[in-house]
Amino acid sequence: MDDSTSERWLPVVGYEGLYEVSDRGRVRSLPRYNPRGGPQGGQILQGRPLSGSGYLRVYLCKGGSRRDWRIHRLVLLAFVGPCAEGHVVRHLDGDPARNWLTNLAYGTYSENSYDTVRHGRHHNASKTSCDWGHEFTTKNTRIDRRTGHRHCVQCQLAYEERNAVMGRLCECGKPVHAKGMCQKHYDQQKWKNHKKGNQNVGMALVNMTVSGPRPPEPPTSVAFATVSHSV
Repeated sequence: MDDSTSERWLPVVGYEGLYEVSDRGRVRSLPRYNPRGGPQGGQILQGRPLSGSGYLRVYLCKGGSRRDWRIHRLVLLAFVGPCAEGHVVRHLDGDPARNWLTNLAYGTYSENSYDTVRHGRHHNASKTSCDWGHEFTTKNTRIDRRTGHRHCVQCQLAYEERNAVMGRLCECGKPVHAKGMCQKHYDQQKWKNHKKGNQNVGMALVNMTVSGPRPPEPPTSVAFATVSHSV
């Protein structure tokens, strides 16, 4: 979205008639009268940065209560809809203060964590060596394709050598890397588990589509006993 595009405004969900949010990440209060009859509102709210994160928040009032909201949540809630369970708001360019609609998207915690690594804001992304001082060179670094985490090759080899000395071997005869398996078999098993999980989710969705919603159970008959009261 460029600066020549007109700014769109929608009511803030839950604060209709009181506040509006735009697709450029701005929040404004609507003109109205307070309980005493005086005018209030009609201005752009100043976003305040959250310490340590850089996210911008605003304070909204309704019914005498005051609550702070992160602006990026207000934008997606108004223009996209509610956030699904297990998802968070992602800033696609890595700037937590840029709350334009085109820069925001819902995603998983894993996707959001990968964004911080990709943008160089992850606390581990700036590390040049592992905890034991081995430098993260091209040859000494292994990237986990599933999580994107970096692993020190020297540390892994030392761990496998210790397992070999102690007789901890995979069924193929190679030193154990994790969970009783060598590096190759461990990665293969992780990939199988990942595919199996996706297949289970897919089958569940297919079953829901084919069978449809479960019909309500018929009400059970309840026998009422007649109780006589003596006066």
